[in-house]
Amino acid sequence: MEIGDLNPAVALDRLNTALRPGPFVNSLCKKPSADMNDLRRRAEKYMQMEELAETRNQARVEENYSRKESGQEQVKKMAAEPSNTRPPRGPRYTAYTPLNASRAKVMEQALASEILAMPKRANTSPRADKAKACRFHRNRGHSTEECSSLKDKLEDLIKQGHLRSFITPQDHQSRERDHHSREARMPRDRRRRSRSPERQDRSQRPKEDNDRPRKVINTIAGGFAGGGSTSSARK
Repeated sequence: MEIGDLNPAVALDRLNTALRPGPFVNSLCKKPSADMNDLRRRAEKYMQMEELAETRNQARVEENYSRKESGQEQVKKMAAEPSNTRPPRGPRYTAYTPLNASRAKVMEQALASEILAMPKRANTSPRADKAKACRFHRNRGHSTEECSSLKDKLEDLIKQGHLRSFITPQDHQSRERDHHSREARMPRDRRRRSRSPERQDRSQRPKEDNDRPRKVINTIAGGFAGGGSTSSARK
């Protein structure tokens, strides 16, 4: 701009020398521009290419950063998540004692009698069924009747002899029959061992006690009891 009547060929040569190495300079070396207007048009195309590449690189960097942040947040959430929000474990019993009242009512009675302790309040999972509520864990996701932890706690108390008023009489009698049947199925050697002291006592008794008659049995021999010659005599 300071030199008057500058030859365009000289300006183009100096411009190619002053530019930084790159795809645009390589293109000018392969195909020199005819004039300044052609140089500007070709420069605008390469500027658009660089801007598009920069935009793509920036979007890719932001996407990778967001993925990394979400992964770190998920790891932190899992590490900070308390143990009581984990999925409940399976039941410990295959069969439970039938009750004559709802488990919620039995739970209230056990809490009032201080034979059952209320656990720490559990958090509700975001994907839990909000229509169901558990009064034992005080959260949502399952009902009180479906709570496997409460079932196990109440069954433990029943086996310890508590909550007898909530057990049906038929079930209580069946439990007693099972207990008696188990006692009846004792091994024979145990019965023999239990009878052995009695036999020893009998063997150690004096001989005269064994010879002494225990009872007197009166019998009739002969006479009319032996029969007669006629039916009237036999009668």
